[in-house]
Amino acid sequence: MKTDSSMTYLQAGFKLDCYMEQIQKIKDKYGDEVYLHFEWVRSGGEISPNSLPVVRFESEERLYEIIHYCESIGVKIFDPHTWVLDHGGRGEVGSMERKKRENDPKGLLNPGKIIYEM
Repeated sequence: MKTDSSMTYLQAGFKLDCYMEQIQKIKDKYGDEVYLHFEWVRSGGEISPNSLPVVRFESEERLYEIIHYCESIGVKIFDPHTWVLDHGGRGEVGSMERKKRENDPKGLLNPGKIIYEM
């Protein structure tokens, strides 16, 4: 990414029981438009395959097409390009919303950055 400014990245969580199939589907569909760098992470006592996909940026629409495809095959995407915290943060689904409710029940801090119903 330092040598090619047209590249960007995502953060992705793959399923342990089918990550090889998920990788193959992404490579079949996007080829060299998406490069996958994997890390194995222990979370809650379980090992999970995670990736920092490096993506050739063509447009916002194309980036979100790639994101939606990954999600459609069961790859969880954490979007580092959004200003909405619960769309980009890593961790348990809903955890930011719960923390926000507990610590800011009236929604006064950073309004609009965490989306939930009051």
